[in-house]
Amino acid sequence: MEASKWRRLINWLIDNVLVLALLAMLTRLTLGANATQLQLRLTSMSLLFGYYVLTEFYFQRSLGKVLTHTLVVNQHDERPTLGAILLRTLCRFIPLEPLSLLFSRNSTWHDTLSRTKVVFISY
Repeated sequence: MEASKWRRLINWLIDNVLVLALLAMLTRLTLGANATQLQLRLTSMSLLFGYYVLTEFYFQRSLGKVLTHTLVVNQHDERPTLGAILLRTLCRFIPLEPLSLLFSRNSTWHDTLSRTKVVFISY
């Protein structure tokens, strides 16, 4: 069963708070108070990209998905390929992409374009 919009929103919030916390720590440790907007932007994009590719490819789930009992699968409910995960992650950088969930049933552009979906799994 596909995950609800509410679970997807919670996933997004948890993952973004985690990445922002990592960004704050990394910035403080490496860039310091003199970090430019460009450095912050590139670092945050790199962190987000790495976070989603690593967690969704190796585990099929990010921390948000672990906490909401959801999983990334392809259209056949199987493990997505690395190519699908890379495309899925790149699509997250489309401006206003998170809002695409508001205008569809349960999928976002990063789901549709990569031919993946997020499903609820019960234990």
